Amino acid sequence: MLHDRRVGAVEGTTLDDPPGEAARVAAWAAGAGVPLLRAGRGERRSAGAALSWDVLWPDPGSLLEAPGANNASIALAVTLAGGLRIALLGDLEPDAQSALIGRVGRVDVLKVAHHGSAHQDWDLTRTLHPRLALISCGEDNTYGHPSTRTLDHLHTLGATVLRTDRAGDIALTGDSPPTLAASTHPHTPTHKPRPHTTPTRAHQAAPITLAALENPLTPTTLTTWAIPTTPASLTTLASPTTSGTLGTLAVSGTPGTLPAPGTRMAPATGTTPPQGPHLARAPPS
Repeated sequence: MLHDRRVGAVEGTTLDDPPGEAARVAAWAAGAGVPLLRAGRGERRSAGAALSWDVLWPDPGSLLEAPGANNASIALAVTLAGGLRIALLGDLEPDAQSALIGRVGRVDVLKVAHHGSAHQDWDLTRTLHPRLALISCGEDNTYGHPSTRTLDHLHTLGATVLRTDRAGDIALTGDSPPTLAASTHPHTPTHKPRPHTTPTRAHQAAPITLAALENPLTPTTLTTWAIPTTPASLTTLASPTTSGTLGTLAVSGTPGTLPAPGTRMAPATGTTPPQGPHLARAPPS
């Protein structure tokens, strides 16, 4: 990232663990002439008018209150210009999560702590009450992440859950609660696919395949998930291969016409297709 972007500063946590990796990051930053800073609660930064974030954790001396490398994670509350709110909890364990209650209110999107492990503070999760929960975890990981218990709790709150082991890359679109959606880009399987199973509550919306996705290497399929405007009770689920409602959706400001569901598309050429009607969205509550 330091090679092809302008980076003003690199922020790290208060714990240099493991020491070798911390030293490597410090060397990269020094080599690029970029200052290496320590994030701490109360810090507020922005990237122009479109994006701002507040550091919720760590506190000074937080490792005495909640020891362990996971609890040295940086937790952020992110706000977009349209009012969309996101909570990023890193790998925080329940004792550190509980300290965040009262520092952040309801959010639209939650990056679930610690890869969706069973170790969650559910008082905090109920306070956040996300519409969309994102879980970063490796396929067939030996830790059993995400925990079935965690998934059940999130679904009980009415959250749509997307996880990287099944969905691949996940990108959010929209900067306000009414326009929130998510697009997923599955990874190329590196092993024999597992037998097809009945869809579970880990998928909470019918997908729509987009026509134009810029990928310089291979043709690909991009799936879009509509996120309910407000968390609700469990909804009827659709398989990722089920047809969705066709329409158009703007990605990075460029409208693209949707083909038949499941169509594999060649890389985008840079041309802009005609704009059609946008997908209908529920009015904000």
